[in-house]
Amino acid sequence: MTKKRGGGAGGSRKPPADEEVETLEFEGGSAIRVGRHIFMESHTDPEDFGRRLEALRVGVTELEAARESTRDRLDSVLADADPLEILAHASAVYLYKDPDTYRETDDTNFPTHIEFLALTALGAQANPPAVKVSDDVEETAGRNGTPSSATTTTAYTGGDADASTSENDAAAAVQESESETHHGGEPHWLSAAYETYATTNRAIGAVRELFEQSTDLLYMRSILKVNEPGVDVGFEDFRRETLLQSLNIRGAAYAEHIAAVLDGCLGPFDADCKTILGFTADEAWSLSEAVNVVIVERVEGRLATMFTNYASHEKTLKRLRLKRLLPKWMAALTPTQQKNWLKKRLQMEALKDALPLMTVTAADLSAQTHRGADHDESLDARVFPGHRRTVRVDEASADAWLQAFTCPSDAYNEMFHRQPAGGHPITQRPVLEVPNGYLVPVPTALWEALRPVMEDALREAGGRVWARYERHRAIWVERTATERIAGALPGAKSWVGVEWASDDDSSDLDGLVGVDDFGARIQAKAGRISPPARRGAPSMAEDVKTVINDAAHQHARLADALEAHTSAELGFNADQAAALEAPLSVEIVVCLDDVTVWATQTHKLRRLVALPDTPQVPWVLSLTDLMAVTDLLEGAQLVHYITRRLRLEAEQRVETHDELDWVGNYLAHGLFFDDIFERPDAPDVLRLTSFTGPIDTWYFSRAGVLRKPFPKPEQPMPDEIRQLLLALARDRPDHWLTASLLILNGDNEVRERLVDAMSHTTIRAREVGWSACTFVFADYSVTLMVDQLNSGRPLRRRMRQHWEEKVKQHGRPNAVAVGLGADGTLVVEFIENDPALTVGHVLLARGNPGEPEDLTDATRPNGTESPSTDLQR
Repeated sequence: MTKKRGGGAGGSRKPPADEEVETLEFEGGSAIRVGRHIFMESHTDPEDFGRRLEALRVGVTELEAARESTRDRLDSVLADADPLEILAHASAVYLYKDPDTYRETDDTNFPTHIEFLALTALGAQANPPAVKVSDDVEETAGRNGTPSSATTTTAYTGGDADASTSENDAAAAVQESESETHHGGEPHWLSAAYETYATTNRAIGAVRELFEQSTDLLYMRSILKVNEPGVDVGFEDFRRETLLQSLNIRGAAYAEHIAAVLDGCLGPFDADCKTILGFTADEAWSLSEAVNVVIVERVEGRLATMFTNYASHEKTLKRLRLKRLLPKWMAALTPTQQKNWLKKRLQMEALKDALPLMTVTAADLSAQTHRGADHDESLDARVFPGHRRTVRVDEASADAWLQAFTCPSDAYNEMFHRQPAGGHPITQRPVLEVPNGYLVPVPTALWEALRPVMEDALREAGGRVWARYERHRAIWVERTATERIAGALPGAKSWVGVEWASDDDSSDLDGLVGVDDFGARIQAKAGRISPPARRGAPSMAEDVKTVINDAAHQHARLADALEAHTSAELGFNADQAAALEAPLSVEIVVCLDDVTVWATQTHKLRRLVALPDTPQVPWVLSLTDLMAVTDLLEGAQLVHYITRRLRLEAEQRVETHDELDWVGNYLAHGLFFDDIFERPDAPDVLRLTSFTGPIDTWYFSRAGVLRKPFPKPEQPMPDEIRQLLLALARDRPDHWLTASLLILNGDNEVRERLVDAMSHTTIRAREVGWSACTFVFADYSVTLMVDQLNSGRPLRRRMRQHWEEKVKQHGRPNAVAVGLGADGTLVVEFIENDPALTVGHVLLARGNPGEPEDLTDATRPNGTESPSTDLQR
């Protein structure tokens, strides 16, 4: 399937006809999914709205009762079992993912499910039931263990995650007669294993149902809330989205970026951390990695044993089937069902002792860090740049680390934790103390818990340590954000912590980056978003004000000052003034904490806090997201992405979950959607689903966890265009970035036409000395010229003359010409005639580009004219 990339300032990529289409009709509207785009339309009849609200109130009451019943069912399941054993079994198989085949869009086994099961198990331990519930309460048709059983749902327990047993045991199992079996045909030796498996399945099934019911209730209650008199609709919208985010989403950053933040913030405080906590930042990271390695190696060891022996088990099964020696209940199954039965039953036996399998000790983790450090000494950091080297940790430090991240046994509060919600104690301290060691139900949850727990310990220690840490952290965030942006832009100049003052105001600019015609003003915030704010508490607005809104107002104050004063009057030097006054200038807010739910559609923040009343909102993102963006995009593509991203904020009609979905769409399709909204049947809102699949895989590859390396995701374009952009970035003539942006703004067809023009002008210039080709759009033109006789300024004069003679008559206010001179270097001539419609306006504001035509010089063979084209930009 060929995917056509959207083009130009007003273009878009239309979904291919062969993409999967799904339609959902509901009261008041509809949703149509085309590939990874969701089109939302509302068509509510106002006269019918009151009736629907009343029906919704009834539905909420019924669903609340159903959810309570589901929770009762979960409690009764855990009452008849060891909750820690069930939790360990669920953790072993439910979250197992093969990085070589993992796709986020196919994954419904969320870490949040296991975290809530862990919280529930914590409560069950602290408050055991006085009377156990009878087995009859939870008896299901699945107790016979056949593949048609309702409880053998492999989606819950991870499919063929693990198993091991001997060949003789397998042969014996399938030869037992029905009279020698329990549970309608299950062999004796599998009874205990089956009980654990079935109980785990019922527990996970109840948890998943609770999350579905809680999600539905969030939406339903929010609809009712916003229709109450006097309600702050903006706050309620963000409260709902914040609750949904904290309920369902974990892993807001890639491991290498979390590690970089941990090291950058806490690394200089190793001595303080060792004294106060008993371990350093490097040791904390190495131990969190060790947990994952120890558990994965144990589970995969059993998995390897299972698959090593499975072939012989299958042969035994086939031989018994051919000799008609199978018990009747098994003989009634198809051969495929029999093989699935064998796999599943081997899994059950392998994991019947899940708690000891998943339990870790300080000695286990310390030993693993030593093995990891030995292994890392042979690794080439250039091959695996995303892998952080392991440090050796002694057992005492490992024990201190486990205790620091262990959730207190009394943390469960029935009032707040009976139903799923975000920001609960397990998300903050993901370790449970169990007999003979510790259980980490979601090992990857440790990464995001490290910095908050360590920071809290430094704060509680008081004294000068916390004040020194806060200052260092703020400066590090400013410097890192600025360096990340400047480092991705060839030839950029940057400054950190630039103070400015006028007669009536003064402040500072945390970061400033300037390159060619582009300037980025950066405000960085190192404050934390509190757990209550992530649960949608009233403090949410205050936290957002501190980490985002205050930064936006700092930007606005500087913009106002620059309107009334020159840059020099405010204290900026000449280079800084050039960056501040660049034709294409953007404001950026970088936050240390994850701000996805508030930043992905920043324009909506006006409903929550008093954003400055400016035409353009800043680009807001977390530092870890900025790290990923600048890993993936550089040079002109980074600037083009920022302009597309801010333009979507201005249009306010396209939504997605997080920043990297925007990046993934840009790499695949360019973030062009205008055609969709210019159709007669345009949707109200276009919602993007996940676009991070290739990005996730690339980061797995960088960390060295894939069997084969995976290439860095790139925007598809002809190699000739890519080489032209690289040459412009290498030679960096004046206005090279503007020329690159306008070249990137074309769709696939325009780019192919540019390639043809490059070929034609090169060949023709060899014959007659020079040649040029111009593409004319609604608001600007792009000229490519090759001159075998002139270079530098003479070539720029030639391009200006060509514009006067050939292009000016078309009345376009902006023009850019790229010329290849006789000396092999590139020059750019840039013309702007209308200050109200600059290239900045073209890139950042929506407009109607019209139909371009190409105008090839008269030296074309036989003097033929180039026909006008019907290209979408």
